[in-house]
Amino acid sequence: MKKYTVVSSIAADFKCGIDVVWDKVTSLSDYKWRSDINYIEVLGKQQFIEYSNKGIKTYFKTTAFIEHKYWEFELENKNIKSLWKGVFSFKNGRTTVYFTEEITAKNIFLIPFIKSFIKKQQALYIRDLKRALYKKGSNRIPV
Repeated sequence: MKKYTVVSSIAADFKCGIDVVWDKVTSLSDYKWRSDINYIEVLGKQQFIEYSNKGIKTYFKTTAFIEHKYWEFELENKNIKSLWKGVFSFKNGRTTVYFTEEITAKNIFLIPFIKSFIKKQQALYIRDLKRALYKKGSNRIPV
């Protein structure tokens, strides 16, 4: 079977310190801000499982972790296999994130939907992250 891989990237800017954004994105215990996740189970220092609201179990393995700069992991569930890369930078009072995902469909029937699926997931993640970082009354906001 021929593999079908899509690469998709998204960037976003936040008027927050890099430590605030980094901590929110990399925390495996503070995940309630994500509208697509029901639960995260930590298996070890570099492995965890996300349980989606739709009941899909996704396994993650961290492959690179440079604090406040870069996080990379492999992920896999029954539908996809993927490599995710997150780059973090700070300049002029703003934190920029650049997330890239290489996603491969495991099922030929998913191929027509994979590009729109990943774009939708990335947009949802950024929307949830902005909502979490700029939440009213939050003491985790600005620089």
